[in-house]
Amino acid sequence: MGNGTTADAADKGLNRVIRIDEAKIQDHLGEMVRQSVQETLNGMLDAEADQLCKARRYERSPERQDTRAGHYSRKLHTRAGQVELKVPKLRTLTPSSSTSPWPCVTVAAARKSSCLRA
Repeated sequence: MGNGTTADAADKGLNRVIRIDEAKIQDHLGEMVRQSVQETLNGMLDAEADQLCKARRYERSPERQDTRAGHYSRKLHTRAGQVELKVPKLRTLTPSSSTSPWPCVTVAAARKSSCLRA
Protein backbone atom coordinates (compact mmCIF):
# COMPACT_ATOMS: atom_id res chain seq x y z
CA MET A 1 0.00 0.00 0.00
CA GLY A 2 2.87 2.34 0.77
CA ASN A 3 4.50 1.66 -2.63
CA GLY A 4 1.28 2.38 -4.49
CA THR A 5 0.90 5.71 -2.74
CA THR A 6 4.52 6.61 -3.48
CA ALA A 7 4.08 5.63 -7.14
CA ASP A 8 0.89 7.70 -7.36
CA ALA A 9 2.69 10.70 -5.86
CA ALA A 10 5.57 10.25 -8.33
CA ASP A 11 3.09 10.11 -11.24
CA LYS A 12 1.42 13.29 -10.04
CA GLY A 13 4.82 14.97 -9.78
CA LEU A 14 5.68 13.99 -13.36
CA ASN A 15 2.34 15.27 -14.61
CA ARG A 16 3.24 18.68 -13.23
CA VAL A 17 6.75 18.62 -14.72
CA ILE A 18 5.89 17.53 -18.28
CA ARG A 19 3.13 19.48 -19.97
CA ILE A 20 2.41 19.37 -23.65
CA ASP A 21 0.33 22.14 -25.14
CA GLU A 22 -1.05 20.55 -28.30
CA ALA A 23 -2.43 23.84 -29.60
CA LYS A 24 1.03 25.42 -29.50
CA ILE A 25 2.52 22.40 -31.26
CA GLN A 26 -0.14 22.57 -33.99
CA ASP A 27 0.44 26.32 -34.44
CA HIS A 28 4.20 25.81 -34.67
CA LEU A 29 3.87 22.96 -37.18
CA GLY A 30 1.41 25.01 -39.25
CA GLU A 31 3.83 27.94 -39.34
CA MET A 32 6.69 25.63 -40.37
CA VAL A 33 4.60 24.25 -43.25
CA ARG A 34 3.55 27.76 -44.34
CA GLN A 35 7.17 28.95 -44.33
CA SER A 36 8.23 25.88 -46.30
CA VAL A 37 5.54 26.52 -48.94
CA GLN A 38 6.59 30.18 -49.15
CA GLU A 39 10.30 29.36 -49.52
CA THR A 40 9.59 26.69 -52.14
CA LEU A 41 7.40 28.93 -54.29
CA ASN A 42 9.83 31.86 -54.07
CA GLY A 43 12.66 29.50 -55.04
CA MET A 44 10.65 28.32 -58.04
CA LEU A 45 10.00 31.92 -59.10
CA ASP A 46 13.73 32.71 -58.86
CA ALA A 47 14.62 29.60 -60.86
CA GLU A 48 12.07 30.53 -63.53
CA ALA A 49 13.53 34.05 -63.76
CA ASP A 50 17.04 32.55 -64.08
CA GLN A 51 15.83 30.32 -66.89
CA LEU A 52 14.21 33.20 -68.76
CA CYS A 53 17.30 35.41 -68.35
CA LYS A 54 19.60 32.52 -69.31
CA ALA A 55 21.80 33.44 -66.32
CA ARG A 56 21.58 33.35 -62.55
CA ARG A 57 21.16 36.43 -60.42
CA TYR A 58 24.30 38.65 -60.56
CA GLU A 59 25.94 36.22 -63.01
CA ARG A 60 27.77 37.67 -66.00
CA SER A 61 27.25 35.53 -69.07
CA PRO A 62 27.34 36.08 -72.85
CA GLU A 63 24.07 34.10 -73.10
CA ARG A 64 22.25 36.49 -70.73
CA GLN A 65 19.07 37.85 -72.29
CA ASP A 66 17.83 40.09 -69.49
CA THR A 67 18.62 41.44 -66.03
CA ARG A 68 16.52 41.68 -62.93
CA ALA A 69 14.93 44.87 -61.70
CA GLY A 70 14.01 43.91 -58.15
CA HIS A 71 10.77 42.16 -57.25
CA TYR A 72 7.20 42.88 -56.29
CA SER A 73 5.18 41.17 -53.58
CA ARG A 74 1.98 39.24 -54.02
CA LYS A 75 -0.04 37.38 -51.41
CA LEU A 76 -1.27 33.89 -52.15
CA HIS A 77 -3.73 32.00 -49.96
CA THR A 78 -2.84 28.33 -49.41
CA ARG A 79 -4.15 25.59 -47.18
CA ALA A 80 -1.07 26.20 -45.06
CA GLY A 81 -1.97 29.88 -44.72
CA GLN A 82 -1.22 33.10 -46.56
CA VAL A 83 2.22 33.25 -48.15
CA GLU A 84 4.01 36.25 -49.60
CA LEU A 85 5.48 35.70 -53.04
CA LYS A 86 8.44 37.81 -54.15
CA VAL A 87 7.93 37.87 -57.90
CA PRO A 88 11.15 38.89 -59.70
CA LYS A 89 10.86 41.78 -62.15
CA LEU A 90 12.83 41.60 -65.38
CA ARG A 91 14.04 44.69 -67.19
CA THR A 92 13.08 43.85 -70.79
CA LEU A 93 11.26 40.51 -70.93
CA THR A 94 7.51 40.73 -70.54
CA PRO A 95 4.88 37.99 -70.65
CA SER A 96 4.23 38.77 -74.34
CA SER A 97 7.92 38.74 -75.34
CA SER A 98 8.94 35.56 -73.52
CA THR A 99 8.20 32.02 -74.63
CA SER A 100 6.37 31.26 -71.41
CA PRO A 101 3.69 33.30 -69.68
CA TRP A 102 6.02 34.83 -67.09
CA PRO A 103 5.54 34.57 -64.10
CA CYS A 104 2.38 32.58 -64.47
CA VAL A 105 4.04 29.19 -65.02
CA THR A 106 5.15 28.82 -61.39
CA VAL A 107 2.05 30.39 -59.88
CA ALA A 108 -0.31 28.42 -62.15
CA ALA A 109 1.48 25.17 -61.32
CA ALA A 110 1.33 26.00 -57.63
CA ARG A 111 -2.39 26.72 -57.78
CA LYS A 112 -3.02 23.35 -59.45
CA SER A 113 -1.15 21.48 -56.71
CA SER A 114 -3.05 20.00 -53.81
CA CYS A 115 -1.54 22.39 -51.25
CA LEU A 116 -3.02 25.58 -52.67
CA ARG A 117 -6.49 27.05 -52.96
CA ALA A 118 -7.54 29.12 -55.94
